[in-house]
Parts: sequence; structure tokens; C-alpha cells
Amino acid sequence: MPKIVDYDLMREQIIDQAMVVFGQKGYHYTSLSDVASQCGMARTSLYQYFKNKDEIFAEVVKKVLDDIEDECRPILNQSDLTAVDKIKTIFGHFVTQYQDEKYKIRILLDIRVIMKMKKQNRLNGIADRIESFRQLFLPLLNEGMQKKEIKDVDAESMSSTLYNLLESLWSKVSFYKDSNFQLYLRSLHILIDGLKA
Repeated sequence: MPKIVDYDLMREQIIDQAMVVFGQKGYHYTSLSDVASQCGMARTSLYQYFKNKDEIFAEVVKKVLDDIEDECRPILNQSDLTAVDKIKTIFGHFVTQYQDEKYKIRILLDIRVIMKMKKQNRLNGIADRIESFRQLFLPLLNEGMQKKEIKDVDAESMSSTLYNLLESLWSKVSFYKDSNFQLYLRSLHILIDGLKA
């Protein structure tokens, strides 16, 4: 009898395995054969679940963003923290959590390069999702200004600045093996404390 395969479950398993491969090798250096090998299947079997490498990568990016948003949501909803403390907690989370899951950060850094190269249209419209994610700090800044916890700032440009600092942190966590991330994080906290009203 033929083996019955749960289509959706298999897609999820392929995405999970592809996340590791893309995180290790990068988008440009990953082939369908690499993904298939990581999944323990033939390359042609991948076509039963995905059209091409771009579709797999787009799904991987969506999964990484979903994971990060799920991790940030409890921080954003903590009513006992000020907006500045929430921002600092998010930065701290990325230092501690992603030292062990560097592949997720490398995928986000990779997508930034792809978007700069104007090839995001090949990736099933994830540009809007990335842009939405880049606004992670905007609601916190608006909340903080409304509660008079944060100085009056241009929330859009400050949100972009904080996101750029976060990308810098990702780069450091992802590529530097022997750095003292706590010192780096303390320096970022000093900058972030400058937002306090």
C-alpha cells in the first residue's frame, strides 16, 4: 500500500529544514538539492510541495517573522513595563534567544540584501510583510509619547532608527563569535534610555 503523507505537515517540515539551510548557506548559495538533502528527500520530491526555491524561501521568511512576532507579543503586552523598558527588553531578547538560533537572524539579514537588489518581487510579495515588521517599534514610541514616558520625537524616523540598531545587533550576534554581547547591549540601553521624557 502507498504511504499516506499529510501534505500540510510535510510542507511545514520542509520549511523548518529549509530555514536551517538558508540560515547556514544564505539564499544565493542554497540550492533545491541542499534543501532536499536536509529534508532527506529527492530534489524532485520538493516540487510536490513548492514551485521553486523562491517559494520555499518566502515561506521560510514568513515563518521566521511569525516566530519573532509571537516572541515579541508578550513583551509588547506587558502592562507593568514602560515603553522604553519594552524596547530594551526586545533588544535583550534578541541577544539571548538568537545566540542559539543565528540562522533566523541570517535569514532576516539576507532578505534585506535581496530587497536592496530589487528582487523581492520574486518572493511572493513578502516585501509588505517585511516593511510591516520594520515598524515594530512605532506603536511603542507612540504609546510612550502618549503616556509622557518618551520625549516628543518623530515616531516614524525613530522607529526606523531603532530597527536599524536592531539589525546592527543581529549582525553582531550572527557573525561575531567571541563578543561580549552584554556590554554591547548595555551600550544600546544607554542610547535607548535617551528617549525617556
